[in-house]
Amino acid sequence: MEVVRSFEKNESYNKIISFFDFGGQYIFYASHQIYMRPEAFYILVVDISKSFDEKVHKTESTDEEIEFAHMTYFGKINFVCLLLIEYYIFWLKSINAVSTEAPLILVATHAEEKSKDDIEQYFDDFWKRMETMKKLFTHLSHERKFAVKIPTSKIESLDKLDDIESCIVKLVNEQQQWGDAVPSSWIFWEYIIKELQRSKKVIEKEKLLVQEDKLPIEFQIDNAEMNEFLSFLHTVC
Repeated sequence: MEVVRSFEKNESYNKIISFFDFGGQYIFYASHQIYMRPEAFYILVVDISKSFDEKVHKTESTDEEIEFAHMTYFGKINFVCLLLIEYYIFWLKSINAVSTEAPLILVATHAEEKSKDDIEQYFDDFWKRMETMKKLFTHLSHERKFAVKIPTSKIESLDKLDDIESCIVKLVNEQQQWGDAVPSSWIFWEYIIKELQRSKKVIEKEKLLVQEDKLPIEFQIDNAEMNEFLSFLHTVC
């Protein structure tokens, strides 16, 4: 209880963020919506060594994955037939479906053999292809584009990682939800969930509500507030 009350008095805190690396295989796509949040920022990784008009590289290896890859997504998209630029647009549309304002960091990999002019030309072409799609274009910023090169010797560092890290820190600090006030009882309920997850990853809401009888009156919440708390937790965790 003292831990919870200390949060009310302590105005300084560390910002904690979680990273989710989405599975690139087609079979995982349906699960991505579970983890995408309106209050998040996104990192789109593209391959600068490939043309926008190349077909998406096939990574499926099992018969099941091959069969899934040839299926259509919502009856419209066949991933095997997509060009890379269409693939990038698909990801941007997925982000836009969750939030029309979520910031995106664009990271171009495989830039080892690309000159500075090559890199700038690639990003210019990417921007030109997106400019006509106003809704998707809002997620992009020239301040959030980076090209990454793998070091060719031990004395070199992985180029641009520090810049990407600084960009992430800036985005995190700009997230508007950091100042939002929430009931102090929610802190305690979050702690309860984390403790229950030590033995079970999926917790039924009914079993969570049972815990209420064990709490002091100031930390008890009704069913409506529990729904609000769980909805809030889903958007930030």
